[in-house]
Amino acid sequence: MDFPAAYPLHFPGLDQGITTESNVMTKDGKPRPGLEELLKHRCLFITGTDTEIGKTTIAQSIANHWNDQKHEVCAVKAIAAGGKKSRKGNFVSPDSLALSKVCSDKAKKIIQKYSGQPADSPLVGLTQAIAPYTASQLDETPINLNVIRNLIRRIKSVSSQDNMKMIVEGAGGVLVPLAPRRFMVDLIAGLEIPAVVVAGTELGTINHTLMTLEALMRRKVPIGAVILSRRKRGAYKMAEHAAFREIEMFLPGNIPFLFAPYAQNKIPEIKPIPV
Repeated sequence: MDFPAAYPLHFPGLDQGITTESNVMTKDGKPRPGLEELLKHRCLFITGTDTEIGKTTIAQSIANHWNDQKHEVCAVKAIAAGGKKSRKGNFVSPDSLALSKVCSDKAKKIIQKYSGQPADSPLVGLTQAIAPYTASQLDETPINLNVIRNLIRRIKSVSSQDNMKMIVEGAGGVLVPLAPRRFMVDLIAGLEIPAVVVAGTELGTINHTLMTLEALMRRKVPIGAVILSRRKRGAYKMAEHAAFREIEMFLPGNIPFLFAPYAQNKIPEIKPIPV
């Protein structure tokens, strides 16, 4: 992988084989930052390696930590593919509804004022639970990245005046198309917000995670953290241990590498990577 110079490849234990000390020390001997460092950011964009990977529950977990620190939180779903009209007539998706529950009342008023719709609605709502670009064509609702970007910037600017923390959640992965020659990563890159990459622990996640990081880094998107989200209970498999070790090998030492254990129908707790 050809990371920009600002994100050097990380090969701990290269001369002695792969290190078994995951998430403890970086190549230069310094501790890798953890959840505390992630929570210092004022605004985060939650993206992932796939759909249904756990982005929304991770967003809720981060928001809960901020709430515990006595911060108000403003959380928005940028684009949702799959949802329906509520009794009030606004579009609601499961993700946007979940995010609205971690918003303060003041944040909900800010979202409604500038988006023109309730806080439990995504900024762009599409009826079909399929790829956003095709869904937008079927709904005859073109996705305008400039409009979405400017709206997020406005909400971010106004919420910052009240020292709120902010979460923006995308849809699918970073290379999901939103318009001709426009991808989710293009929306993220124009916001100047650190991205949190949520990935699975299943076989294949090493490839998916590193490709996602490369796509973000090539566009100079700062990485807030990589969080592996476990979607099944049971004993850890060898493929999961390989993912813990090998993703950490290539992850720059200034980026938190975290883990969200399986939590059936609950908001997961974010922890260090298991050693």
